[in-house]
Amino acid sequence: MGAPWTIATYVVEGGMTNTYTNIKSMCHTAPNVLRGLLSHLAQAISDYIIYQVNSGAQCVQIFDSWGGQLPPHVWEQWSKPYIKQVTVPYFLCSHVFPTSHVACSVIIQSSD
Repeated sequence: MGAPWTIATYVVEGGMTNTYTNIKSMCHTAPNVLRGLLSHLAQAISDYIIYQVNSGAQCVQIFDSWGGQLPPHVWEQWSKPYIKQVTVPYFLCSHVFPTSHVACSVIIQSSD
């Protein structure tokens, strides 16, 4: 499933983009609005992951497709915290299963 930053990109840009102008601008012009959107998306994604796990999912993969468009220090601020917000609740539930996080088609973090 999509990571919060990737889904927020589609929401803010209104679809595909090559420039990411609007969402990158929001980091500076409307950071509180962007934080609220990312947090809301993270909660919804987390709820859906827990639903999937309770329905029998044995693995979850989070795609941060547009996270790769951010410089590392920007990704650390605007993507990583919301991926953590997504993943913490299901690590706290009684289910233990493999997870992976993919950015730009490269697995950068995994847990067994």
